[in-house]
Amino acid sequence: MGVHVSAIRTGERPAAAWAVSAESWARSRGIACVESNKDAVEKVVAWARGEVAFLVLSGCAGWGKTHLASEAAELARGLGYSVQVPCPAQSPSSGEMLVLDFCSGLRPRTRGATQFAALLERRLRAGQGTLLVLSAECGCFRLPSASKWAHACIHEPSRSERLAIAAAICRRLGFFLGEQSLAQVVHMVDGDGHRLFGSLQRLAFHAEKGTPLNNQPIRIAGLLHPHAAGVNGHDVRDIVTNAAGQTGARGILPALHPNERTIALAAYVLSREALLCEALIGEYFGIPQCSVYGMIQHVREFVDEGDGRVRRCLERIRALAGRELCENASKTT
Repeated sequence: MGVHVSAIRTGERPAAAWAVSAESWARSRGIACVESNKDAVEKVVAWARGEVAFLVLSGCAGWGKTHLASEAAELARGLGYSVQVPCPAQSPSSGEMLVLDFCSGLRPRTRGATQFAALLERRLRAGQGTLLVLSAECGCFRLPSASKWAHACIHEPSRSERLAIAAAICRRLGFFLGEQSLAQVVHMVDGDGHRLFGSLQRLAFHAEKGTPLNNQPIRIAGLLHPHAAGVNGHDVRDIVTNAAGQTGARGILPALHPNERTIALAAYVLSREALLCEALIGEYFGIPQCSVYGMIQHVREFVDEGDGRVRRCLERIRALAGRELCENASKTT
């Protein structure tokens, strides 16, 4: 473009930061560099190194624009640049490398379209590095001197790319999920990356509390119920109840009618394995919470007494439900 960054230097630029590839840098920062965002990663790193002065980053909501821009700002600081990333309440200055992220609350018209355009024009004339992160709501925004801006886009990731992104998020959150469990999460959580990140945050919270998650499909399905209920036509309550009905469960829990027996066994598994509360279980079966609690306690008495038939029936329910959840996760979407 023939324009060099003239941002303020805060120190010497370490050679190691220049030698690392964009993909290696992304991996070190917890960013999955996949085909759908590879071009964006490379161009944002080029911007942070001062090789590209003016860059527009756009793309699908929820797949890392804000995170990528934030990490690029940190990279630029590490290379000796002074970088400003203003929040919505701040006024951008004109003497620093600047990140304007309209996905995090800023709006082009916050200070008026004229003043905003004037700010960008001043930065263009001075060669001061500027990274614009645009949301879908900014699609009609007109850039001054549009030909001077480079463009990068994050596209909708494929299923395999979502798996890689989910694994990177887990590493960033500090916990581990195996490939099968990651596939289940990706399958259950539809929509953009915000939902995926929120789901993994919920699992990370429970993992930190010591809740076993790996190869626990019923538990993962239960913990993700608030994020995934009704998504892809699957509800862990449906799956566990169907499994309970398939076992037959004849000759056990004699005090209960057959339909009540199925509900009691399903409720026990949903409570103990999926960690669903009595309210969600009762809502599904159309019975009061107190009835759910009573059924769970009734089954628990037989389990605590070591009733082999009840225990084997519960194991069969877990196996059937877990298998269906894993089979669903293995299907391409």
